[in-house]
Amino acid sequence: MAVSIYMKITNPTIDGGQTIKGNEHSFEILSLVYSAVAVSGHVSYSPVTVTLNAYNGPALIALLGDPKIHSTVALTIDKPNVNGILTVFETITISGAVVTLFQESVSKGAAEPILELSIDGHEFAYKQNGVGNTFTR
Repeated sequence: MAVSIYMKITNPTIDGGQTIKGNEHSFEILSLVYSAVAVSGHVSYSPVTVTLNAYNGPALIALLGDPKIHSTVALTIDKPNVNGILTVFETITISGAVVTLFQESVSKGAAEPILELSIDGHEFAYKQNGVGNTFTR
């Protein structure tokens, strides 16, 4: 069984359309990329990049570089436990989040367009299996 990735945006809340218990109103994410690097003892991180089906694009593009919006973006990665039940494996929370890239791609014959978003913020909290770190800009 594969992992599942969900993204919830609050302040303002943007409905991602999911009805799955525990991930209501979240966006289902197709892929997620992020990185962190330590330089001279200081950890910095790059914007998080996600791809998703083009659901609620107008509300997402409204977050593009708007300095008045201070959203919180919570990403949850669920994976199957030994019994095959999906459980939370990893969470990433970006506070003071802003969308820095909004890119839509459409392929001939595709069921729907795909969005790619890069999301940055002033705080990046990472937790895996109950252990985590928080980094600030």
